[in-house]
Amino acid sequence: MKLNPAICSMNRLKAKLQVNLALFLLPMMLLASCVQEMEVQELELEEDQKQAEVDLSRNNDPVQSLTGEELYNNNCLICHRSDAQGIPSKASKTRAQIFSSIFNNVGGMGFLKEKLSSKQIDLIE
Repeated sequence: MKLNPAICSMNRLKAKLQVNLALFLLPMMLLASCVQEMEVQELELEEDQKQAEVDLSRNNDPVQSLTGEELYNNNCLICHRSDAQGIPSKASKTRAQIFSSIFNNVGGMGFLKEKLSSKQIDLIE
């Protein structure tokens, strides 16, 4: 029995098309899988960021939980000394004067308004 050359040719063409289709679809499927994984990771990152914002709003920020003494030691001690008698002396200043000095950059203390919250400044005695 002789095979019809037209049928053989069609079968070869069909096989080539199937291979080409598989070679085309495989990378597309891999790409789709990667895109889906990236979307999942992005959603997880967004959830982590939202949770971090919630934690900060609950005052779980380590900077927010520092005591007035720790804030003074970290930000003021170098100029005002441990006894607050440095130059300039802080010992006799009221809270209003301290706030004014920071917010008006008296003695170069203006950087503290970007670094500390009003609540933190208020804790410094």
